[in-house]
Amino acid sequence: MTLRSLALLASRMEELRAYRRYRAAKERGAGFGWKIWLPFFRNAIRHEAQSAWPGGYIRVADDLLMYVPREVDASAGYLLLKPYAHEPLVGLLCRSGETVIDIGANLGRWTVSAALAVGQSGRVIALEPISRLADAISKTCLLNRFHWVKVINAAASDNAGEAVFSIEQENSGGSRLGTMQNDPSRTFQQLSVKTITVDQCVEEEKIETLGLMKIDVEGFESQVIAGATASLRRFSPTLVLETGHESAESRKQIAIMLRALNYQIVGVPAGPALVEGSWDDYVRRKGFFDRQGAIDIVLMVSK
Repeated sequence: MTLRSLALLASRMEELRAYRRYRAAKERGAGFGWKIWLPFFRNAIRHEAQSAWPGGYIRVADDLLMYVPREVDASAGYLLLKPYAHEPLVGLLCRSGETVIDIGANLGRWTVSAALAVGQSGRVIALEPISRLADAISKTCLLNRFHWVKVINAAASDNAGEAVFSIEQENSGGSRLGTMQNDPSRTFQQLSVKTITVDQCVEEEKIETLGLMKIDVEGFESQVIAGATASLRRFSPTLVLETGHESAESRKQIAIMLRALNYQIVGVPAGPALVEGSWDDYVRRKGFFDRQGAIDIVLMVSK
């Protein structure tokens, strides 16, 4: 990279920083520069940032940088273009010194929030099967000195080995185990990835306590839970389960497995609230579960 191109990139990054501040502002104020007020220039900055981004770190908070890879899809674009916010559930559910397992970590927003919440006396294990995303999390943790985070480049499942994994090209957050067919709105790339069970991970990493497990696997939650049964029974961690992509049969299986382990649905996040839900609502898609798209569920063991 020449000195001139480096200077141009620095200039574009300043424009991108202003764009992010503009997106974060509740109302118009001074300090953005005249270009930011014009939709044409805002769109130009957004498109150039996405197409010409060389890969690197974005300052998302005063004391936090996150690595965004060169391939900017919808998930990476969130970090590159939009105001960053820590995952609100992490601050509520994590405690200092705890161990957290982040399953389906993507670019590591949950991983980073958990690392900050548990601190150096805790541990965070991030499972991410897409190599470039696992590498991005590792780079984020290296620069921020989160030495208590370990990234495992594998997919959680009900058995250890290898499996076909479909990467959604436009949005890596929609990637999942299995073979997915292209449609007019989505294209997928298939590859083989390593699979691991949570129980195997707990044994290999010598995990002695487990406070929180987050599962975001686009419809394969029942397989992850089946491979985590011993750990769930032993530690009774709080679960954050993304729902909305699983089949009706999978919902029944999830309910059977988790109810057998005495898990109950604490609530569904709705802004600053946790709205009550029941297993019947979940299985039958009633109440908050009768909607399009994905939502999180918080579950805890009733003792």
